[in-house]
Amino acid sequence: MDKEENREGFVEVMEEKRIGDILRVESNVLIPVIKIFIAFCGKETVNGGYFSVAPYALIVVDSEGERVLSLSGEDVKIEDIVKEVPGLNEKIREAK
Repeated sequence: MDKEENREGFVEVMEEKRIGDILRVESNVLIPVIKIFIAFCGKETVNGGYFSVAPYALIVVDSEGERVLSLSGEDVKIEDIVKEVPGLNEKIREAK
């Protein structure tokens, strides 16, 4: 996970992208990618945290190859997302 200090008033912030449950629809394979965000606050008077899980992208693998459908509003490229998400490249190869 990536860590940053003092982001938006939080002491520690972690963000990670992970593979969700893979779906098979006829000859297509859908690989969801989710973004997990965790922030901890350790200020002198305030203790607490924030946690969120959000859909990030959907990888579609079919007879034509693989492509990314962004679910986050961000521009997501296949060559970037396979570098960011552990095990994604292997899952795409298995799906072909």
